[in-house]
Parts: sequence; C-alpha cells; structure tokens
Amino acid sequence: FFPALSRIQKETEKISNIYLISIEILFVLGATLSIFYYSFAEEIIMILLGGKWLPAIDMLKILSFGVLFRVSYKFCDLISKSVGQVFQMAWRQGLYALTVLISVYIGSQFSLSLVSGGIVISVIINYLLMSQLVVSILKIGLRKYLKIHMAGFFLGGYLFLVSTGFKILLIDFPDNLYLKLFMKATFFLVALSIFLFIYPRSFLSDELLKFFADLKIKNPILSKIVQKKFHN
Repeated sequence: FFPALSRIQKETEKISNIYLISIEILFVLGATLSIFYYSFAEEIIMILLGGKWLPAIDMLKILSFGVLFRVSYKFCDLISKSVGQVFQMAWRQGLYALTVLISVYIGSQFSLSLVSGGIVISVIINYLLMSQLVVSILKIGLRKYLKIHMAGFFLGGYLFLVSTGFKILLIDFPDNLYLKLFMKATFFLVALSIFLFIYPRSFLSDELLKFFADLKIKNPILSKIVQKKFHN
C-alpha cells in the first residue's frame, strides 16, 4: 500500500479521499473490536489463560479502548511516510514513546490497571498528533475530519450499551462459560448486523456511501443489497 501512495504523493485530493474513507472504515472496525474485547474480556482470559489470571480481566477491558485508536494511527503513519513527512512524524513518535514511559512509571506506583489506562491515554494522544499532521498536510476541514469518526463512536456506544444490557440479563443464567460465550457472541453479531445493514445512511459519510455504492460486486444478490443500502 505504501508504494502505491508514494506514487501519487503529489495528488493531494486523491490521497485525501483515500484517507477519509480508510479512517472511517478503520474506526468502524476498531470500535467493533474494542467493544468485543471489552465485552468478552472475562471469557477470553478464562479460556486462553485460566482462572489464575482473573486480575488480568480489568487490564484487558481498559486496554480494549486503545484498539480503536491504535489501528487508526497506524494508517496515519502510512500516509505521513508516503508524502515524505518523516521528520514531522519522528518527533511525534518520540513524544508518544515518552508519554508511554511516563504513564507506565506513574501507573506502576499504584496498580497495573493504571498502567493500562496510561498506555491507552498515550495511544489516544499519539492518534491526535498524527491526525493533526495528516489533516494539515492534506488540508482537510474540521467538519470532514469529525464526520469520519462519527460512525465508529456511534457504533461503539451502541454495542457497549447493548452488550452491557445483555450481560445484566445473563446474571441469573446458569454458570456455564461456553454457553454464555455462545449466547453473548450470537447477540453481539445480531446487534452489529442490525446497526450496519439497517441504518448505514444515518451515520456513514457521503464519501464512504459513494465508495460502497461504486463497488463492483460479482454476486448479483449481494450487489443488489449493497446498491439498495448505499446508492442514492
């Protein structure tokens, strides 16, 4: 992907469109992964590590909120490299490393949960710094920049509320780890599908709607569904 972007580094408008669409998609995916890790932290720790690692559940829940921003700032790094802004990116990366070290040191004086929280804050700061660099290079307006984040934040908030509500309903359910995991996963996927396929126009940007509408899909049934949902 880097060589392709490097070849069009002078075509600001084209790179800008790629950035806007990619970050919006990454934010949707990142929000889904973040809430998934948060909602299934207990099951993930119990199945992969066992009952002796229960204290790690809270750490995983906190770190899960960093996934949303980490997957997105990686793409900002790619854009910055492709347009030759290596020096501008370097000092931001140095500041990011410094904030990680400081937050880990301060957090370690109290608890591992605070260490996790400090790392997440550092990731968010780095994302904001890298976003500021890319936005200034590509001359993207504030309104457009905020718009591409709405889908991810709305989806994350929706999945968080739905998952929390369903978890409350399972409080008196028989204590069977795998059965609960199956039920939660099924409910999570249904909730995600409802949000993405029934209400896409209410939260996706015009650029992403156009991107999906212009997709050339060979399967006629899937193509018809995509056109119906995303085409003006």
